Amino acid sequence: MMKKSVLIPLIVITALLMASLACNFQMPSSEEPQEAPIDEPLPVEEEEPVPEEEIEPESEPEVAPPSSGWLPDGTIALVRTGAWGSAALKAVAADGTLTDLGVALHSASSVSLDGQWVASTDSPAPAANVQVTSLEDGTTYSIPITPDYTVYSTAFDQVGQRLAFMELGASGGTYLWGIVVVDLMDGSTTRFDTSFAIGSSPPFLPGRPIGWDSTGNLLILDTFMPDTEGNWAGVWAVSIPPGTPSAALDTLSAVNLVPSGLYLSEPALSRDGNFLLYTNRDYSYIPTDYEVMAYDLVVNELWGLELDGIAATPYLDIFDGSALFRNAAWSMNGTKVLYAQGTFSGGADFTGLGWKIYDGGASTDVGPAAIPAGGTMQDAAWCRPGTALATARQSGSDNELQILDLSSGGAAAVVDVQQSISILGCVP
Repeated sequence: MMKKSVLIPLIVITALLMASLACNFQMPSSEEPQEAPIDEPLPVEEEEPVPEEEIEPESEPEVAPPSSGWLPDGTIALVRTGAWGSAALKAVAADGTLTDLGVALHSASSVSLDGQWVASTDSPAPAANVQVTSLEDGTTYSIPITPDYTVYSTAFDQVGQRLAFMELGASGGTYLWGIVVVDLMDGSTTRFDTSFAIGSSPPFLPGRPIGWDSTGNLLILDTFMPDTEGNWAGVWAVSIPPGTPSAALDTLSAVNLVPSGLYLSEPALSRDGNFLLYTNRDYSYIPTDYEVMAYDLVVNELWGLELDGIAATPYLDIFDGSALFRNAAWSMNGTKVLYAQGTFSGGADFTGLGWKIYDGGASTDVGPAAIPAGGTMQDAAWCRPGTALATARQSGSDNELQILDLSSGGAAAVVDVQQSISILGCVP
């Protein structure tokens, strides 16, 4: 099967980077340990390797996480667990121990990379504020939400100094939306608003913030058409360097990184803010025994994109009758990818699924995914060289959190089963 590449306008990218440099912004130093930068993107895999025998991935030594002073010793990730509309923030250790941190979470929850800041609406919808809390010293900011607007996502920058969130509302025949940026040093905000007529197709749709690039100048948005199933309408990078005053969103420099129709999952941003990871579907390919139940959301391609590059890179192109789990995860240093590949048996849910690691040139088997009976896998995060987390939905409405041992291939479900569980992020 011929591989495809997506060219991104070099001229627009260059203009964005020059605009960023013109701001003379230097990213503040951090006392938290940083991952080594990636000099080159993962190379293209020319063809899917033919497995000869199961090979255990090379094990890297576990490194005990440093004590942050605000997280329990041994914490590897922060998760949101509880009822659908109201939950709690909990710290997860590698052995599956959960510690309640005493912070109530609702919608649009996220945490900073160092685990210091946590953001969420302050109540179930309709919420009045986005609440941002420092776990280090208890500093809390309540940022008012525009009345009758909905907050769709929050995202911290690389150094934990700014938070962005998206608001969306409607008035008459017009959609009103904007990006709000919060300065975590003093709680001040700047707004970047715009609007478009309901029923129209503007070139730049409302976008959920999914993260900031490594410079802290570019906010990455995953756009969608409101009140429809029109998700994955394009991934954009919008230039909002520190110090940018409030302005109309349409006046900011922006570039379309991944056009609509070329991805079918929310992109995952590497921890260093340099690469995106996402899945897509080649519709000429139909997996064996796959039957569409409602929406055809099966994927068979895994792509990577260097934010300051000019082309997306196909990592995997599956065409052996199987398919890919929609959510893949970067390693903490961004050099490898944890993904899952599996088969169907007359439905739209996987009946067999196995975890694998892609290192840029080949894939190695890890072990089977522990799909609950009658349930499905939901998400994954790779928090330590030998330890990852996954979430799964059971046959009912409950979810479970799983600890994955990437050396042995084993998986253990955490006892604390809740109505909803989401992995907010790994912490160093």
